[in-house]
Amino acid sequence: MNILVKKSDIQGNIRVIPSKSYAHRILILSALGNSTVTVNNLIYSKDILATINALISLGAKIDLVGDSVKVEPIGYDSEPKSVFCDESGSTLRFLLPIISALGLTATVDGKQGLRNRPIKLLLDVLVEHGVKVSADSLPVTLSGKLKAGTFIIDGSQSSQNLTGLMIALSLLDEPSEIIIKNGLVSVGYIDITLEVMKLFGANIVKTDNGYIVNPATFSVQDNISVEGDYSSASFLLALGALCGDIAISGLKLDSNQGDRAIVDILIKMGADISIGDTITVKKSNLKAIDIVATDIPDLIPIIAVCCARAKGVSSIKGVDRLKIKESDRLLAVCDMLADFGVIHYYAKDTLYIYGGTQKAPTRPIKGYNDHRIVMSASVMAVALGQGEITDCEAISKSYPNFFEDLKVLGGDEIAQVLG
Repeated sequence: MNILVKKSDIQGNIRVIPSKSYAHRILILSALGNSTVTVNNLIYSKDILATINALISLGAKIDLVGDSVKVEPIGYDSEPKSVFCDESGSTLRFLLPIISALGLTATVDGKQGLRNRPIKLLLDVLVEHGVKVSADSLPVTLSGKLKAGTFIIDGSQSSQNLTGLMIALSLLDEPSEIIIKNGLVSVGYIDITLEVMKLFGANIVKTDNGYIVNPATFSVQDNISVEGDYSSASFLLALGALCGDIAISGLKLDSNQGDRAIVDILIKMGADISIGDTITVKKSNLKAIDIVATDIPDLIPIIAVCCARAKGVSSIKGVDRLKIKESDRLLAVCDMLADFGVIHYYAKDTLYIYGGTQKAPTRPIKGYNDHRIVMSASVMAVALGQGEITDCEAISKSYPNFFEDLKVLGGDEIAQVLG
């Protein structure tokens, strides 16, 4: 699906959608607990539906009512399972070790984009601790039960592997130690994991080089709500800084979300931002910035858009991780900048962007079937004049109502579906 996005005066109030990162973790821990939990304030993006459907496949009972779900914990049985993770990397990497900790036999698969994402490092760790796997990539069948012990994991590839292990090891009867080598990327996501697990009664102790994970019974109050999502809000905040005047509600100011950094980044770039019960951002003259984005990879596409509209030359370090996202997101960002006429170059894990060099695109901007590329290109199109963007259905992965919200802020003609 192609959508033509047009320049518009941007103004209005909007409530941000719920956090996908929190929702994944809360749903999974609810399904592993000892009582029924109602999870409130959800949006049924493709990734969240992937987690819900995967948990149902494992034996949980989940009823969807409006923006809430009622989760009855997994009933344990020995029947082989079939788990489909769609395109959700979080669902996949969280559930692989959990399936093993539960001692289930399950075949896990996903769409082609997910099949291409690396999981061998995680599978190797599971094999070292008693799990049998049929392959190094999807589809893969797991059998056997995970054994407690010392787990050495490479933290340089994905924090999702560590989150999955933390949850899984809490289900075992004996303590385990996790030792992290080669550093840890996306630390903010681990902070979210620890926060949610503590809420459910987990007992995890930080060490100098990792964590001690003690056995735990997951339990929480009957109702729990998901906080607002800074990752999705980043597109709205950038839209306000580049094009208008937006007040965004529903964001927790002291959130553990690493993508909360978008507020500080925009302030450093000179954006006019007021922080209170809502976060208000107004059209501003932005200036170039030099940042390290290793821990905030999901923000890089929209930061690149802001840098393209800023005065001066910006540098974004830590971009190599983008190569193994939903798309080769580094290539996708560079192609997007090129389509808008933005001068840029890549060297040694760093993307350099010359602000103020953009022009209206002469061809459709390729969305790469990547939700963050589609949304970033849309913000750029509104700021610059207009642009036709492909693969716009990809937004359903995280922010299904993005174009509806864009219309609310800019009038009904801001986004038009092309035949």
